Amino acid sequence: MSAKARLDESGGRSYSRIRRAAKIAILFLSASLHGFGTYFASGLNKPMSPEVPKSQRSLTRSWHAIVPAAGIGRRLGHSLPKQYLPLGKRSILQWTVDALCQAVWIHEILVVVAPDDSIAEAQMAGRSRVRVVRVGGETRRDSVRNALACLGRAAQDDWILVQDAARPGITLELLDRLKTGIESDPVGGLLAIPVADTVKRHSLAVPGVTTQGATAQGAKESSGTPARSAQTIDRSALWLAQTPQVFRFGLLQDALDRCPEATDEASAIEALGHQPLLIPGARENFKVTTAEDYALMQRLLS
Repeated sequence: MSAKARLDESGGRSYSRIRRAAKIAILFLSASLHGFGTYFASGLNKPMSPEVPKSQRSLTRSWHAIVPAAGIGRRLGHSLPKQYLPLGKRSILQWTVDALCQAVWIHEILVVVAPDDSIAEAQMAGRSRVRVVRVGGETRRDSVRNALACLGRAAQDDWILVQDAARPGITLELLDRLKTGIESDPVGGLLAIPVADTVKRHSLAVPGVTTQGATAQGAKESSGTPARSAQTIDRSALWLAQTPQVFRFGLLQDALDRCPEATDEASAIEALGHQPLLIPGARENFKVTTAEDYALMQRLLS
């Protein structure tokens, strides 16, 4: 074979190899572009963050706490409002708010005091998530309703936790239990404990039943002849309400607006036809109302 022939044959083989390499490169590039395009297109169709199922949206909502502390505690018979009475080195209010501060999932804690209050600011000093608001009203309902207006950034389905200032026995364990129990519920709920003792209705409360010499004053543990037991109440369905009571901002605001006579948040919610969850509380989470309550709480916490 001549040199020219060998050169032509060698050139042909080289040309064929180049053509095959070019085809492979084109096919590879085409596949790569197709894959990238598919990935890119799918990426455009995806939201920036995954959609949260409705059943789980409550988990993303903020939690706000309201502590009504505008009362003076007349039944305790002390010159100082009961929330400021000492329990060891802290006041009743400080014990209550400090327990709420342990719950890191609470975004903000509003302590609601009377407009002329001169004690709360000093007692709440140094607590980073606590804000004292001087919008306390005549009743608990008024104070909570006014406090809701101070939560300017709260969303309609944010959780509002209302805790009595005079329940210093509240603990982080109870707060976590309440949060876990209600956070996926459409209504909300409260801590409560089942009635353990036998319940009696006194004679003055039963129509048609009277006790000779008895007076309403006597039934209220004052002067006069004490009332007599006229009826035993079935306690199987009875619970003692405690706090916190937790409901969504929008629902609670609407309920308090429409139920001016409500004695607590749950009763306002119930008046709208809803049924709040009852989450088991603890006996130690009682409300300090009388001198006997105060003495017992002193033994528990001092």
